[in-house]
Amino acid sequence: MQRYAPVGDTNRHGAKTVTSIDENTAERSSRGKSIVKHLFATLEKSCVSLPVVFDVYVWLYRSVVANEIDLGDVGPTDGVLNVGCGALPFTAALLAREAGVSVYALDQDESVQSRARHHLARAAVADRVEVVAGEGTAVDATTTIPLAEVDVAVVAAQAEPKAEIVTTLRELEDGPDRIVVRQPRSPFESEYGRLPDAFDPDGTTSQPTVTFGRSLLFEA
Repeated sequence: MQRYAPVGDTNRHGAKTVTSIDENTAERSSRGKSIVKHLFATLEKSCVSLPVVFDVYVWLYRSVVANEIDLGDVGPTDGVLNVGCGALPFTAALLAREAGVSVYALDQDESVQSRARHHLARAAVADRVEVVAGEGTAVDATTTIPLAEVDVAVVAAQAEPKAEIVTTLRELEDGPDRIVVRQPRSPFESEYGRLPDAFDPDGTTSQPTVTFGRSLLFEA
C-alpha cells in the first residue's frame, strides 16, 4: 500500500512536502512581484533626464485619459485627486490640460516629487497640478490635501492595495463623489493588483493599453 508523507516541511527522506513547496512558490511569486515593481519604479525615476519619455507617455495616454474624463464626467470646475502619479505624472498632466481641472498628484514615494514637478513644468501645467506625498489608503491622515475640494479621484494601475484605496476614498466624509480605477489585465494582476469582483462598478470604459483593459467608475 502506498503511504503519503504527512503535511509538513519535509518527509522522513528529506524531500519537501506539498505545504512547503506551496509556501516556497508563493514566496518566490511575491519576491518576483516586488522585483518587477521595483524595476519599473527605478526606470521611471531615471527618465527625468529623458524628457522625451514623458512626452511619449503623454501622447500614448491621450485617449486613455479622454475616456476617463468622459467616464467620470470630469469638468473644469472639478478638483481631481490622482492616486499614484509616480515620477512621470502624465495622467495628472493630461487631466489638467484636457479637462482644465486642478489636480492633486499623490504618491507615497517622496523621492518622486522633484522629478514629477520637473515634467509638469515642462508640460506647462505646474500651476494646475500640485504634487503631494502621501498614501491613498490614508489620504485624510497623511496629506494636507483639502479633500472638500476634490470631486473626482483617478487611481493609477500601479496603485495598491486598490480595494483599500477605493474603500478609503468612498468613506471620506469630505472627498470625491466619483472614483475612477484602472483595472489591470489578467497577465498583470500579480504586478499591479486587481480590484476584486465584489466591487461592482457604476460604469466602465474599455481601454487600449497593454497593462489594463478597463477603467471602472465608482460613485461614493
